[in-house]
Amino acid sequence: MKDWRSLLRPESFLEVVRSHSTMAENVLLMCRRAARLLACLGGHVGERKHNSRGLKRPRNQMQR
Repeated sequence: MKDWRSLLRPESFLEVVRSHSTMAENVLLMCRRAARLLACLGGHVGERKHNSRGLKRPRNQMQR
């Protein structure tokens, strides 16, 4: 593979993500679940910061 450096550029990375959109969606779902689990396990350590950022628009993210 001689164009592994081109994968480091954001444009080609977006092209790869678009070509593998279903895999990217699965990864995003796994990341969201992991983040939710970490938030639950972490308790109220970063709760205030997390709530001010994330709970304003949960339904918009779920519809995508």
